[in-house]
Amino acid sequence: MEVTSRSGRNPRVVRLPDELVAEILARMPYRSLCRFNLVSRSWRALCSDPAVRRRCPQTLAGFFFTTTPLCGPHRRVRHFVNASGRGAPMVSDPSLAFLPPGHRDACFVDSCNGIFLCRREDDDTRSVFALVKAQNPFDLRDLVTGMEIYSSETGAWTYRPSEWGNGTVASCDSVFCNGTLHLISHGSASLLTVDIEGRTWGKIPTPRDFDFIGVSQGHLYAVHKSDRGNDDKLSIWVLEDYAGQQWIKKHAVSARQMFGTRPRSFGDSYSFEVQAIHPEHSLIFLAAGKLSSLMSYDMDKKRVRFIWTLGENNEPAYPYVPCFSDWLLPGQH
Repeated sequence: MEVTSRSGRNPRVVRLPDELVAEILARMPYRSLCRFNLVSRSWRALCSDPAVRRRCPQTLAGFFFTTTPLCGPHRRVRHFVNASGRGAPMVSDPSLAFLPPGHRDACFVDSCNGIFLCRREDDDTRSVFALVKAQNPFDLRDLVTGMEIYSSETGAWTYRPSEWGNGTVASCDSVFCNGTLHLISHGSASLLTVDIEGRTWGKIPTPRDFDFIGVSQGHLYAVHKSDRGNDDKLSIWVLEDYAGQQWIKKHAVSARQMFGTRPRSFGDSYSFEVQAIHPEHSLIFLAAGKLSSLMSYDMDKKRVRFIWTLGENNEPAYPYVPCFSDWLLPGQH
């Protein structure tokens, strides 16, 4: 920063304190942080500070999705598509080849902060590994009796009995927000909550039953899809006041309003399923039509954009937000 004296001579440079520079860098997108890493040695040290890297916004890179060929060995094939739908995939090998032999056919269950939860079905015992412990492991929408929590520090699982009350029914749709896991409760118009230690259990009342939840711009979002024959309708809600548990209806739109004249690839209906909510922008991602076309819907501009064709025999697309916190180590370029 250059400051000129009143006479117009002898310009001098004012150096910002490192604390202020670090605060500015922590608000930059990660790609910008990578560029600033090359400015100087002092900036490289700031960019490599774990506290700065943890606070940096990490945006949606794309989606993993899985297809199962109708012919052949019927083994799952994993794919990755950029969120823009353009360019070479950010993940060049989506097959997860690093998994041990015998585990590479595991299917995605959930994703959070750059980490994926996978489930593998044992051919001998037919046992299924899942976070939510249900009476029937093949039906995650079942009565919850407890939860197993994994600690990456100890490498051990801890079982906690449920404190949500008898008869609580939860789905596997969940999201981590404010240090708490949130799950959709079926039939009780509420979200179930539990902290990472499994010691604080609670419920957040909702204006109606929701079909999907996510986090965007620091707030908890929820989506309800009403079946209206050939013209399903979406309503999107945001929990603006988390402490006061106050929900605000942010947007409502029908399939006909989103897509206009039904594309030929949709078949006989406007059917679609919500896949994700963008963590930073007012975008919701949908898989629509017979061929499961992945699309984004901009709630502000009320505009749909095609991204990719997932195919007929596919599983849900899972959003991928890279965890860059270990990328900018001291001395790296």
